[in-house]
Amino acid sequence: MADRRTPQPRPQGSKRAAPSGAKKPRSSASRGSSETGRAAGGSRSSGGFKSGSKSSSRSSSERGRSSRGAEGEPRGRESSQDRRSRQDAVMPKNWGSVARRGAHLVRSESPKAKNPAPVPSAPQEPQDEWIRVDGQDKSSPEADAPKRHRAAADVPGDVAAAIRRSASDATSYRRERLVEQMGKAAEAYTRHRYEEAARSAGRLAGEVPDVPEVRELAGLAAYRSGRWRPGATHLEAYRTMKGDGQYIPIEMDCQRGIGRVRSVSTLFELLRQESPSPDVLAEGRLVLAGSLADRGKLGEAIELLESNGASKPRRNPGERHLRQWYVLGDLYDRSGDVPRARILFSMVAESDPNAYDVTSRLKDIGPTRKPRQRKKSGGKRTA
Repeated sequence: MADRRTPQPRPQGSKRAAPSGAKKPRSSASRGSSETGRAAGGSRSSGGFKSGSKSSSRSSSERGRSSRGAEGEPRGRESSQDRRSRQDAVMPKNWGSVARRGAHLVRSESPKAKNPAPVPSAPQEPQDEWIRVDGQDKSSPEADAPKRHRAAADVPGDVAAAIRRSASDATSYRRERLVEQMGKAAEAYTRHRYEEAARSAGRLAGEVPDVPEVRELAGLAAYRSGRWRPGATHLEAYRTMKGDGQYIPIEMDCQRGIGRVRSVSTLFELLRQESPSPDVLAEGRLVLAGSLADRGKLGEAIELLESNGASKPRRNPGERHLRQWYVLGDLYDRSGDVPRARILFSMVAESDPNAYDVTSRLKDIGPTRKPRQRKKSGGKRTA
């Protein structure tokens, strides 16, 4: 027969143990006390609460921070989750996550997120003004023409056409480049850049040798820059192609610079047969007289000019008369006839004081000396 035990009275405040396997309802007060006990007790021995749980450690740290803040000590670093929950409580509930993140960035107090103070901007540069031009067809070839061939407009049309025909084997682009090169060479010659013009026109003459205008420009530029051989070659080619003898005196001067005396005389005879203008013929005589003087034949040079009226005074002298007076005065000065040279230099200075170096030549020669007059003796002869 089973031993029946009489129930012992429970002391006041004690609780009946729950049967194994039965769930005991817990009140809110008991749950709070148990959580407080777990947080305050930390870890216990076997049969107690487990230590190291995340909930207990987080609750303990939060309570420690709140208690230190209440006692006036500096508060600890707030976690990102608590800061986010505190900021979300201020924002409307109907905002989404994107709006909330944007609000966090705007309200952030970090120096990187603060907007800098507005700085007055510099004045803007003036914009280009567009002007409408009516009546111009955008599809026209003039509007689409490249600007690099602008110098070709300075070349006469017949000369440009002759260059294109001469370079027919080249590409169209190369032909246009040759026309442009002709324009640049002519511009350099006009601006007295004779070295540049001689180089450019000389290269052009090598590619289009049968264009007389190219040979003319190359010969004149070479003569101006002191290149006698290329000058004589190009000008002779021009005379052969055009049959024009206007540059024969320049050819004579190139041959004189080279030292070909016979060629100078031959070209002068050819010039006389051409029946040129008086200016061109007078220039040929001056070159021939200079060639004679270079060889020491001053008398023949003076005779050549005097026989053609080079020393005659003129009421309205032209350029050729001034040149003849000056060259003839130089020949007289070199030959030792200073008075005659002074007369011719004075004629040049009266017509044009700035012509050549006539003023300095007159100073070198000196003023005209008046003849001395003999003093008449007023005394009587005594026997």
